[in-house]
Amino acid sequence: MNEGLNLSKDDRDKISEMPDNILLHMMNFMDTREAVQTCVLSKRWNNLWKRLTSLLFNSSKFGSVVKIINFLYMFLSDRDDSISLSTVYLDLSQRPRDSTSCLGFLITHAYDWECLNRLMKYAVSHNCQRLSIKILFYCKFEVDPVIFSCPSLISLRLSFTPFGTNCKLPKSLQLPVLKTLYLHHVCFTASDNGCAELFSTCFLLNTLVLERCSLDQYAEVICISNSNLSCLILDNAMEDADTIVLSTPKLSLLTIKDDFCRNKYSSTCNLSFLEKVYVDASGYNEDSSEHLSWLQLVTNIKEMILSADTISFIRKGLEVLDSVRIQPPGFVNLESLVVKRDSFDFISDEEVNCVVRFLLQNSIQTLDEEKTVNITYTNSLFKYLGKTVLEYDNLETLTNL
Repeated sequence: MNEGLNLSKDDRDKISEMPDNILLHMMNFMDTREAVQTCVLSKRWNNLWKRLTSLLFNSSKFGSVVKIINFLYMFLSDRDDSISLSTVYLDLSQRPRDSTSCLGFLITHAYDWECLNRLMKYAVSHNCQRLSIKILFYCKFEVDPVIFSCPSLISLRLSFTPFGTNCKLPKSLQLPVLKTLYLHHVCFTASDNGCAELFSTCFLLNTLVLERCSLDQYAEVICISNSNLSCLILDNAMEDADTIVLSTPKLSLLTIKDDFCRNKYSSTCNLSFLEKVYVDASGYNEDSSEHLSWLQLVTNIKEMILSADTISFIRKGLEVLDSVRIQPPGFVNLESLVVKRDSFDFISDEEVNCVVRFLLQNSIQTLDEEKTVNITYTNSLFKYLGKTVLEYDNLETLTNL
């Protein structure tokens, strides 16, 4: 009998007894639709969802686009307007549950996409700190420029499809406390000098990622100018820009991925803080000497990681051009050179060794007598310049960003 009474006490609803702030903290990690549904389970929770500070909307949680739009309208209309937001995350990249094809994920009416802009305006007006918008559907959708002048944003992520969605950036960004910026399939606007330069007013910007962006018809060059930037990732960054100019004196980490060797690179400063670089350049360009311009940016690096495709690209350039035209710098601080290989690359060890010798030919004289240069393959280790080779332990540091 006593045991039964003890069990009854232990079986009480402990979750319902939790204070509202604890419940809200847990719900802020949930998808917003599921958080609203959870509030139905208890009368005391009925209005808790109105005080959520993290809003997470994912298209895979809804049966159709219509239900997504209707839910957004309902939620924004009924939420407690006096409470600020910390995070707004909208992911419309996955097909709704009831859609059998991509055509089921098609927004065509102005009423529909205006709701998406309403969400962005709501985020800005409620002091949102982290905003992430991912829209991968076919529609004529124009992003409201209000998100580019938000005084509270510390993180902004915009990812779109190249078909239909129009996200044209202004000439400058008024985001004074922004620290992290990720841009995918957006269009840069030229200034009067024909150069797209919009990052210089983001005074706290620390990390910038550009992926498959484009320039408007009046721009020819993009200038990444920022006095605070330390991490820059260019993932097939500009599809129609000839030159990318860096003016980033505090840059310490640089990643370049370029599938077709489209871009040339230059810098207005010596990048004296740059320590790590990862380059994955593939394809072939007739003027390899210009498209190896990134080499001149990285003279101060300590760690360099090159993909097998990059090694192959350099080798092709050496085959057709006089090596005098392609002179690598002297890497005065180089401590580690990694060639990332896999079972699918079509380049021999001999060819890799040839490129490595080429890259380091001007470094022999500049290296200190006691300095060790670690040259590592993912499959094998060898000695170079008579100095011991050590395994590089953090191969994925740059490639997993």
